[in-house]
Amino acid sequence: MDFEFQYSQNNKTLILIFPPPDRKLMSCKWIFKIKYNAIGSMARHKVCLVANEFTQVEGIDFNETFSPIA
Repeated sequence: MDFEFQYSQNNKTLILIFPPPDRKLMSCKWIFKIKYNAIGSMARHKVCLVANEFTQVEGIDFNETFSPIA
């Protein structure tokens, strides 16, 4: 997890900032997945940091949602 965290910071996709004093922090969790090749062997590990949706309030914590479709 330390490698993924450092990798995200180096790519500037994750930036740590201090919250304003009048706001509370949202809870989040790390999701770990293992990606496999077509033959069934492990290809790589994948890590994603996601916010718990039940703590978000529309208009305060977010304005829009984005869902990529391929």
